[in-house]
Amino acid sequence: MSDPQTYRIDEIESAIIARIVEFVTYIGTPNVYARSGSIGPDFLKDFMARTPGVLLIYGGSSFADEVYMHDDYLTRDEELIFYLFVVSAHLRNDQMRRAGWGPAAGLIQPLSTKAAGAYDLIKDITDALEGNTLGLKVKKPFAVDSTELHLTTSKAVMYQIKGSITYERGFPREETCPT
Repeated sequence: MSDPQTYRIDEIESAIIARIVEFVTYIGTPNVYARSGSIGPDFLKDFMARTPGVLLIYGGSSFADEVYMHDDYLTRDEELIFYLFVVSAHLRNDQMRRAGWGPAAGLIQPLSTKAAGAYDLIKDITDALEGNTLGLKVKKPFAVDSTELHLTTSKAVMYQIKGSITYERGFPREETCPT
């Protein structure tokens, strides 16, 4: 059997970000990132001004009860929870629809960065991530668990997307699996 698989959280975050950047091209790489460190009022104010944007935060892990024994190591399913905070200046992409673009007019145009609405972002991000292994060896691909309104201001709206991914994490036999 092959060596046990262990991913660092930043490796999984990088895979999530890469998938979003690759498939939701109108956001732009600088506006999709993971945050390490505190999230205070100054950071939140700056983030809300970077519309559209996506902030990825690791939310914790849970471990399955069952432990699998191998010759030199143990494995246990680990489910990692991630929160994606999606910020946009608009709920809908109304500017382009008012300008005559859209399916009803028979005119389709890629969304511009400034015109991307929160609903468009949520749909496109969940479509990009849902059911995807992110190029990782996993037991359960990324699953979107929920989407909810998180914060509104006079200039922007923020939604939270909660998702998870599960893989069989390896532990050397001399270490104890988390309980």
